[in-house]
Amino acid sequence: MADGHGAALRAALNRVRRRWLAVRWLRALGRAAGGAGVGLLLVVAVETLLAPPDAPLLAVAGAVALATLAFAARVLWPLRRPPSHERVARFVEERCPELEGRVAGAAALAEAGPAAGFRELALADAAERLRGIDLARVVPPAGVRRAAGRGLAALVLLAAVAALGAAPLGRLAAAAWLRAAPSAAHLVVEPGDFRLVAGQPFRVRVRPSGGHGVRGRTPPVLSVLDGATPRDVRMRPADGGWLAEFPSVARGFRYRVGAAGFTSRDYLVEALSPPRVTRIDVEYAYPAFTGLPPRVEEDGGDLFAPAGTVARLVVHTDEPVAEGALLLSGGRRVALADAGDGRRTAALVVEGDGGYAVRVVDAHGLSNRGAAGYAIRAVTDRPPAVRVLRPGGDREVTPLEEVTIEVRADDDHAVAGLDLVYAVAGREERVLPFDVPARRRAAAGVRTLFVEDLSVEPGDFITYHARVRDAGPAGVSTEARSDLYFLEVRPFDNAFEEAPGQGGPGPREADLGRLAARQKQIVVATWRLDRQPEDRRAEDVRAVAEAQGGLRDTAAGAAGPRAAAGDADSEVRRRALDAAVAAMTAAESALDALDTAAALPHENEALNHLLTARAAVRRRQVSRPAGRGSGVQAQLDLSALFDRELRREQETSYETVR
Repeated sequence: MADGHGAALRAALNRVRRRWLAVRWLRALGRAAGGAGVGLLLVVAVETLLAPPDAPLLAVAGAVALATLAFAARVLWPLRRPPSHERVARFVEERCPELEGRVAGAAALAEAGPAAGFRELALADAAERLRGIDLARVVPPAGVRRAAGRGLAALVLLAAVAALGAAPLGRLAAAAWLRAAPSAAHLVVEPGDFRLVAGQPFRVRVRPSGGHGVRGRTPPVLSVLDGATPRDVRMRPADGGWLAEFPSVARGFRYRVGAAGFTSRDYLVEALSPPRVTRIDVEYAYPAFTGLPPRVEEDGGDLFAPAGTVARLVVHTDEPVAEGALLLSGGRRVALADAGDGRRTAALVVEGDGGYAVRVVDAHGLSNRGAAGYAIRAVTDRPPAVRVLRPGGDREVTPLEEVTIEVRADDDHAVAGLDLVYAVAGREERVLPFDVPARRRAAAGVRTLFVEDLSVEPGDFITYHARVRDAGPAGVSTEARSDLYFLEVRPFDNAFEEAPGQGGPGPREADLGRLAARQKQIVVATWRLDRQPEDRRAEDVRAVAEAQGGLRDTAAGAAGPRAAAGDADSEVRRRALDAAVAAMTAAESALDALDTAAALPHENEALNHLLTARAAVRRRQVSRPAGRGSGVQAQLDLSALFDRELRREQETSYETVR
């Protein structure tokens, strides 16, 4: 093919070969670059997400590198030889069927070397036909651009993975370098040789130095040499290095650190024993108001005592100490004095809640730092409690009755005084003290009220309650009182008379009894609220005022019209109800002003008037039925009522309500 027609055919085929090879190389390089990028991404992902030690990571990286090289060789190996003219001609014939195999035949004839005449004609015809073929049909520019774009994309992917994974790849390179040249790196071991107190924690830190900042993923190994066989402790990454922790060192030992072929020298850890507190005895001297004798608590430490108690602490140690102190919460420090026999002592006054720790130092300067702390709890002086045991509730009494009242009081330390306080409505209170044994936490007593000595009449009432005082700190006592109870004075006997008809004007005794019961509840509620702090009772006092106003309206409606001439009981009842309404109005005004002390006298006055009105209608009236035999029936009814009232009067007044 050295002639003119052969040169023309060769030139045409060479142009096709160059474009065809360019597309094939672009595709092969793109696939190789893509495979390398995927392999590199896999290594970065394994290093970042799984964070394996150096050895497995290097193994994964090596396997990925071999797979990437094999893939690249498989893709590029077919391109090691350029295609022959005949193969290029067949490639052209496949894209241009109208050539009818003449170009491929001419290329084959040229390789076989046939007769000159026929060969020249075939070459001339093939060259002529190739001139008329557009190379864009054989190797389209779009295909070239696609191959170039895919190759460029693969290269960009490879560069992006390399840029984003610079840190993981740097650690991988560092691990490989650390194993390839261990002598280029050096490990700094801290603290090296060390002395500490036995039982305290110990930490060993290792950081790399030298070797261009090389550090591997696999942590160093700390070997403890405290016996015949070394014990290895794997270190964990911390603050740009590695850390090994010993929670408590009981005795001394030697250790060394090794990593990637590097081994440090042996270091010595000495464990020294500081002085130790073995026991604390507490001697309590309680304040006088508690009435408690001194007490010794052996092998204690925590202080539980009333405020003002003097606690003397005796500290025992396992060896003689040079000095010591109590470190109190709040920063205060109390020195421990030498008491001989290896003991130290100090005195504390319990003033409030807190805590303390015992610090002792031996002759070598070692102290028991980190020793356990002890609590200080000031026991609160609770207020006393008192209650009425008998009769245990409100009662009705006659003007000649004797009422036995039994009370009991309790306190956490000592009861200082116990009184029974009683008063007839509208009169001053009287106090009956009980004999209280000294230094007793409980006290009880019985008193008898002689109603006939109090100059009361039916309709009056007597209030009573128990009052107790404790022996408080600094001479300040706390007072408490029981609930308020009522003794209502009823007529000693009842008069029975025949009523002129069925019923009559004005309220019944039961209605007045209900009014008196409600007023009694208001008195008790006000009496209880009178002892509460003002900032906590306002809403409750207003509720009581509202109840008092409602009861006043009810009582005003029950007063009814003026009684007929000659009806003395109805007139007494009406005047009592009018007086009760006036007293309720005054009580409501005081309650609206939140003045419970001023409201109580008016409330008691209103209750007294209501009871007076009820006493006025206690006359039992029996109606005469119309018709024959009514006189006999009325006589029988009066007899039955008299018998029932007689049985009631004969009941003992010392029975209690269960």
